[in-house]
Amino acid sequence: MLPSDEPHPSTLSQSRMNRAATPSFYVVLALTALAPILGGSTKLWAAASLAAATGLLFLIAPPQRSLGRLPNIAFFALVALALVAFLPSGWFPLSDWRSVLEKLGARFPPTVSAQPWLTFQSTLQFLLGLSWGYYLLATDWSLAARRKAWVFIALLIVGLAAAITVANFLQVRIPFWPHTPEFGFFPNRNHTSNVLGIGGILVYALALDGFARRQRHWWIWIAALSLICWALILDYSRAGIILVVAGVLAWHLFWLITSGNKRRPLFASVGIFVLLLLFVWNGGKTIMRFIDQESDTLSPSNMRFAIYHDALDLTTRAPLTGVGLPNFSYVFSTAQTHSVAEDVAAHPESDWLWMAVELGWLAPLLIAALFVWWLTHCFPFEPGTYRLLRFAAMVCGCGFALHAFFDVPGHHIGAILPTLLLAGTALHPNQPFKLSGIVSILFRLTGIVLLFGAVFSFLSIAGSANFPTDVTVERWQNQIAHALDENEYETASNMASRALGIAPLEWNLYYQRAAAEVGLHSRTTAKRDFAIARYLLPQWPELWWKEGVTWALAGEIDEAFQSWARMLRHFPQQAPDLYRDIYGSIKDEPELVDRWRLLGRDNKKCLLVFFQNAGPVEFRVELDRLLGDDPELNAFDAAEKLTLFEAWYHNGDKLELAEALREKSDWRAIAWKQLARVYADYGDYQNACATVREFGSIPPIPDAPGGLTRTDLELQARLRPTDIDTAAALCLALAKEDRVDQALARLQALHGVKGFPDYLRNLEAKLWEGKAEWGKAWNALSPFVSG
Repeated sequence: MLPSDEPHPSTLSQSRMNRAATPSFYVVLALTALAPILGGSTKLWAAASLAAATGLLFLIAPPQRSLGRLPNIAFFALVALALVAFLPSGWFPLSDWRSVLEKLGARFPPTVSAQPWLTFQSTLQFLLGLSWGYYLLATDWSLAARRKAWVFIALLIVGLAAAITVANFLQVRIPFWPHTPEFGFFPNRNHTSNVLGIGGILVYALALDGFARRQRHWWIWIAALSLICWALILDYSRAGIILVVAGVLAWHLFWLITSGNKRRPLFASVGIFVLLLLFVWNGGKTIMRFIDQESDTLSPSNMRFAIYHDALDLTTRAPLTGVGLPNFSYVFSTAQTHSVAEDVAAHPESDWLWMAVELGWLAPLLIAALFVWWLTHCFPFEPGTYRLLRFAAMVCGCGFALHAFFDVPGHHIGAILPTLLLAGTALHPNQPFKLSGIVSILFRLTGIVLLFGAVFSFLSIAGSANFPTDVTVERWQNQIAHALDENEYETASNMASRALGIAPLEWNLYYQRAAAEVGLHSRTTAKRDFAIARYLLPQWPELWWKEGVTWALAGEIDEAFQSWARMLRHFPQQAPDLYRDIYGSIKDEPELVDRWRLLGRDNKKCLLVFFQNAGPVEFRVELDRLLGDDPELNAFDAAEKLTLFEAWYHNGDKLELAEALREKSDWRAIAWKQLARVYADYGDYQNACATVREFGSIPPIPDAPGGLTRTDLELQARLRPTDIDTAAALCLALAKEDRVDQALARLQALHGVKGFPDYLRNLEAKLWEGKAEWGKAWNALSPFVSG
C-alpha cells in the first residue's frame, strides 16, 4: 500500500484526477445536503422541492452511462412493481381485508391499490429515490470529486450534529425541524441517529486517513467525531451508536490488514477504545437503553418480532402485487394477531419487510440483487484509488442496508440521499459502464415526471382539491372536525365522502362521516360507517367508546349501549376502565345508570366497578343477585374479594357486611380491616381492637433500654425534646415502672414528631386497653387499619 493512498501516477489519466468538477456535481451536493436539513424531507413541501430540483437536474444534465443489463432490469422491474398498483384489481386475487370491507359497505376504485391517489404520490417519491440512486451510480466520478464529496458529507453531518447539540443546550427549535424531545432533524430519533452514525464512520476514516498521510490537521476530524458522538448520546438512540462502533471496527480492521506499516493502525486503535469510553462514561440514559430489558430487542416485552410476524402474514395475502404504496399502515391493523396493542404500527420496523408488504416479495429480492451488484463493483480496493475512503463509503452503505432490516431509514429521503451519494463514490473508479443515449432520454422523461409531481404536490399544498395528496386528506379531516363542532352535519358528511374518494382506508373519515350521519338521523349508514371504522382500527378502544358517546349525545340510547356492550366484549382486559368511563359520562342520568348496571353483569371486573360506584339500593340488588348465584364468591380471587368488601363497606349495609365476615373466616381474613372499621363505626371499640390485634401486622413492644435510669432519660428528654429515640426510651421506662398516665402523656405529646415508631402506637394502645379506654385504644391502633 502506498503510505498515503494517493492515486498512482499510472492511474491519473484513467481516473480523470484533474478534471474540473461540473456544475451538476455541486447541484448533487446541494440536494444531498437539503434532504436532511429540511427536517429530513418528511413533509410534502420539502419532498416536492427536492423532486422539482432533481427533475431539472435530470433534464439539463442526465447521466450519460448505462449501469448494464442486470441493474437496468432491476431498476425497471422495481418501477413496474410500483405501477402494478394501478392495474385492475380483478386481474389478481382479492385480499381478505378488502373483501370484508366491501361486504361492510366500503367503496374502492377498481385498482390493485385501494387508494390510487395516495399511491400516485408515494410512487413519485419512490421514483425519486430510485432514479437518484441510478444517477449517482452512473456518474463518472473523478477521484478529486469523490474526495470533495466525502469531505462535504462529513462536514454536513458534523454541522447537523452541532445544530442538535446547540439546540439541545439552548432549548430552541431549528426552523423546518420537527418538535422532538431530542431536537433531531427527523421525527423519529432512529433516523436521525442513522445519518449521524454514517457520518461518524466517514469522519473517523477521514481522520485516520489523514493520520496515515501524516497531515498536520488530521486531529480536527477527531474533534468533529466527538461532536457526532455527543449528538448521538443526546439523540437517545442505540441504532446510531451501534452503527458507528461496528463501522469503525470494520474500517479499522481493513486498514490494519491492508497497511504495509502495522504500527500506525495499531497505535490508532487507541481511538476506538477512547470512543467506547466516551459512550460509556457520558452515555447516560442512552447507554441504559442497552441494559434495560424493555428496550432489549429479544425481550418478551419488545413488540418488534411480533410486528415482523404479523407483517410476514400480511405479505402472504398479496405476495405478487403487495397492497400498494403507501397502504401498509392502513391495513396492518386488520392483520394484527401477535402484535396486538392500542398503538397502530406505522411501519413494520424493517425497510425490507415494508417493501415486501407494499410491492410484493419480488421487490426486496430485486433490491438485494442491486445491493450485491453494487458491492461487487466496489472491489477491488487497490492502492492509488483512495481505497481507505472508498472502503469507508462502502461500510456506510452496508451499515445502512443492515440497519434497514431493523428500521425504516430507506423510506425517508433525508436519510437515504446521503447514503446513496456515498454508495456512488464507493464504486471502483474504473467501471466498464458504456455510454447510452437511451439512458439520457429516459432520465429526461423521468425529470419531466418529477417536475409534474412537484407541481402536483405544490398545488395540493396550496389547497386545490383537484390535486389530492395526504395533505388534502389531513386538511379535510380538520375541516370536517370543525363542521361537526358547529353541528353542520350535511357539510361534514359531504366532505367526508369526498375525502374517502382519496383515502378509502382512512378509519377516521368513516368515523367522522358516521358522526355526521348520526346527527342527520341516518341510522343505517351511520352503523355501516362505524362498523368499517372498527374493522380498520380494531385494537383501539377509544374508537368504540367514542361511537357509543356519539349515539348517546344524539339521544340514541339503545344504540349507545349496544356499542358499549360490543366494546366490553371486544376488550375484556380493558373492560373495567372502559366501564368506569361509561359511568363518568352517564352518572347524572338515573335511568342510564340502571342500564349501566345491567351492562356490567357479564364481567366480574366490571361488576366490581359497579359496586364501587353504586348507591345503597342498587348495591343491595346486585349483591343479592351475586350471592344468590355464587354464595362463596368462588369466581373472585382474594384481591377481587377485597375490592368487593371495601365497596360493601362504603356503599352497602355495614352491619350485613360485619355479619357476613363473622360467619366466614376466610372472608374475615381478607376483609378484617373493613370489619374493624364497622365495629368502630358502631362504637364497639373493644372488638375493633381485638380484630386488629388478631389480623394486623403490629410491631412488638421492645424492652426498656438498660444502663440509664428514668431520671437520666427525663433529663435527656428535656435537653433534646425533638429526639424521638430518647423520648421513646423514656416512654418505655415509664411504662415499665407502671407510670401509665405519665407514659400516655408523653406518647400523646410525641404524635406530631417526625419518625414516631409504630411500636409506640402499640404501647399506647396497650396502656389505654389496660385502663379500659377502648375508644382511645382504637385511635392508637387505627393507623394499622388505614395504612
